[in-house]
Amino acid sequence: MGLESGSDTVRRDWLIFILGLLAAGWFFFDYGNHHPLAIADASVSKQQIVNQGMGTFNDLGYSLTETDFRASYKIRNNLIDSLQKQVNLRDFFADSVNKRVYRGTYWNLDVFLPASGEDDSFDFEGPGIQAEYNLRYDEEGRWLEFRNPDQRRPLRLLNVEALQSTRTHPSPPSEMMTARDDSLVLEYFSFDLSDDETQIESGSEESAERVILTRSDVLDIARYYLNQSSWPEPLLEFQSMRRVPFDTFEAAELVFGMGVESVRQRLELNMKLSPGGALLGLEASYPSVEDSNQPLQFVLGSIRGFIAVIFFFWLIILFYIRMRLRVIDIHSAIFFAVIAGIFFPGFELLRWLYENIGGPETPGVVDLIMLSIFLSLMAAFISLAFFIVTVTGESLTRQNWGKKIRTLDLIRIGHFVNRPVGVTFIHAVSFGFMLAALWSALQWVFPGVYISVESTFKTDQAYLAPVVHLGTQFLICFIVIQSVYLILIGQLRKFTKNPALMIGLSVLIFGLMAPINTEIGPAGYEIVVSGFIGLGLGVLYMTRDFLTTFLSFFLFTVLLSTADGWVMQNSPDTLVLYPVLGFILLFLVFGYIAVSRGKSVRELPKYVPEYIEELAQEERIKQELQIARKVQQSFLPVKKPNLSGLDLTAVCIPAYETGGDYYDFIRIDEHRVAVIVGDVSGKGFQAAFYMTFIKGVLHALCRDYDSTVTVLNKANELFYENARKGTFISLVFGVLDLKDGRFIFSRAGHNPLLHYRNADNKLDIIRPNGMALGMAQGDVFTRNITEQSIQLKKHDLLVLFTDGIVEAVNPSNDYYGDHRLHHKIYFHQQETSEEIVNQIIKDVYDFSDGAKQHDDMTLLVIKRK
Repeated sequence: MGLESGSDTVRRDWLIFILGLLAAGWFFFDYGNHHPLAIADASVSKQQIVNQGMGTFNDLGYSLTETDFRASYKIRNNLIDSLQKQVNLRDFFADSVNKRVYRGTYWNLDVFLPASGEDDSFDFEGPGIQAEYNLRYDEEGRWLEFRNPDQRRPLRLLNVEALQSTRTHPSPPSEMMTARDDSLVLEYFSFDLSDDETQIESGSEESAERVILTRSDVLDIARYYLNQSSWPEPLLEFQSMRRVPFDTFEAAELVFGMGVESVRQRLELNMKLSPGGALLGLEASYPSVEDSNQPLQFVLGSIRGFIAVIFFFWLIILFYIRMRLRVIDIHSAIFFAVIAGIFFPGFELLRWLYENIGGPETPGVVDLIMLSIFLSLMAAFISLAFFIVTVTGESLTRQNWGKKIRTLDLIRIGHFVNRPVGVTFIHAVSFGFMLAALWSALQWVFPGVYISVESTFKTDQAYLAPVVHLGTQFLICFIVIQSVYLILIGQLRKFTKNPALMIGLSVLIFGLMAPINTEIGPAGYEIVVSGFIGLGLGVLYMTRDFLTTFLSFFLFTVLLSTADGWVMQNSPDTLVLYPVLGFILLFLVFGYIAVSRGKSVRELPKYVPEYIEELAQEERIKQELQIARKVQQSFLPVKKPNLSGLDLTAVCIPAYETGGDYYDFIRIDEHRVAVIVGDVSGKGFQAAFYMTFIKGVLHALCRDYDSTVTVLNKANELFYENARKGTFISLVFGVLDLKDGRFIFSRAGHNPLLHYRNADNKLDIIRPNGMALGMAQGDVFTRNITEQSIQLKKHDLLVLFTDGIVEAVNPSNDYYGDHRLHHKIYFHQQETSEEIVNQIIKDVYDFSDGAKQHDDMTLLVIKRK
């Protein structure tokens, strides 16, 4: 079962699997002892509750015409949490009285009655266009509550059986028994809830016209209904009675209460009765007690919110940096982002449909439009969040700890059935059960811990509840484990390889943030218990990899979140539990097949993201360019020649790693030196190659120097025959006579030469005829090339340059221009050649103001001493 075939590895993997089975047994055996729903038992079905509700609804005097019923098993989670802080639930509910008073779970039956003008059983002046009622039953289907939030009157305000339960036993006239006009009931019956209960004598004239119900009568009617319900009427304490407005008449409101000494929570029953004895409402509540743990919960919630905000902004910055460095694998991140962006809104849609289809109101066009907008925004936000987290986490971990995602890489490239992946799935089941067993064991270590539950079972939250729950947990666990281990610990790994520090960070994050879908209390215990889970996951990540840690955490969370499917008898969430168990079995079967039939780790390819190959390629190119630059720079004069009577300086600044500008000094004999400045068309490698080529040609031709025209004619022939068509070189080739300072030169289509005559303080712009090398050959080139000479006198300047100088641009795309160059020569003509060159180059950069250099710049200055 191991990654390798060694016997030690196989034994270790079998040991992990056996420990996982033992942990599973412990978890399923022990967790029910701590789970609050272990005391519940929904012994009747939904259909039985619906049938029961139809009968109860008729008995209460409400019409069933076009009604809609929706049954669901509910939990009073606030009551359960409060009781857990005070008592042991198993011992507390072992008392039958406590179980009848403190209804932690109940069947809820929503009843929707569409209002219709053809149905005279309703008062259409009330709020809303639809009446909504709630009937509540205990676990065995006995009636508990009747909630009438819109205060809709029943079909009849008269209940003869309830009236006959009073001490006076009033009997309505026969015509009232069949009348459908409730105004007769309101005229005949009324309340006198004062403490003075002087009874009207039977058969008096007043009694024949009107029946007045006293406080005792109303209390008898209330007890009549309580005896029909599941509440322990003999134990209930009557607390108050008063008149309250109800629809168009006044009703009697009664409050009953009860509590036990062991808990501070009390039951309060609020009942409303009509003057004719009809039940208008019966609601139970459990006033909350003060929770001394709330300040800590508030502080902890604030800290978590602050940490989440800080992490969000830090993650954005980190993502931006990785993007700038181009060290992200976009393809895999987009896949996860698209999956999350589709499924999360899809799950939300299934929840919305469950709540709204068949509900009290049919969704309208506006509702559908708003839903579409909400789901679209949700899809966009979820996709972006998953993309940023996935791409950043993968990039950091691959850079700092690449082996942690190698198994995940195998799945990314489609290698599912292999031994590493198979072992990961089997180990994930084992470690998932170990985490669950650790969670359960911590309940024994910290006996004050209680488990908070949701108010609604998962099967009553969405269509396809198992799919929605498993899918939601999978995506949430994926982003949580990525954030903690790939991003935070991946970044920490950059600075330290100390496993204790990384495990400590895992403990700290889980303790503070508690990213587990099962809430526990009190808040202090939640930090400790969640920290222990972070410890287990941290050790698991140090010894395994990301995929094992993620799948183990996923299985651990679904085991906890679906526990109410088995700790409670006849739980509605059994339908969610079975797919989870099937999921675990599928993990094991797949793992076994992958281990027994798949390839070993040595036989599998390694996943290399495209960005790594691109960066490697760019690094190779960069190194080659650096080498080419060094080679090209070696072709330029290493230092300026020491020529008697002359001060000269030259500089060549390529726009890219390599360039096509060229300058050179070639010694012809003792008193003559060839001076060359050239510019090859194009840029980069090609220009550098042709520059190197022409350098060799000119060095060879200078050995048999005759004249500048002859040299350029021969150079042109060689270049034209060997260079690519369309490539040319502009060039100034001149020979400087050191004896008399005469400069004889030819210009092959290059920029003009600048001759500053110190005696006249004048700058001459010299442009003899000539065309660039490679543009033509033979007589065409020869006819267009001329030779000219310049006499350099004391303090005269000769300036040669390429067009990169005068064509430099600033951010506004203005050219540096010839006039700025001429001005700098005039202004600095008294300085040395080096100072002149430095001042011109500095002025070019100042003018460019950070704009990108698009062409090579070469400048050569010769000054006669």
